[in-house]
Amino acid sequence: MASITINLPDEQLQKIQKLAQESQVSPEALLQASIEDWLSSPKK
Repeated sequence: MASITINLPDEQLQKIQKLAQESQVSPEALLQASIEDWLSSPKK
């Protein structure tokens, strides 16, 4: 599996961390699921 690094503003990172904690998953797992959903959604 490949990995990537992105730069986020602190505010966005805090929001991701909060959402992940509320969902009881890691921030990485939350983002991976979001990307998978985005990539599998029908394109316009």
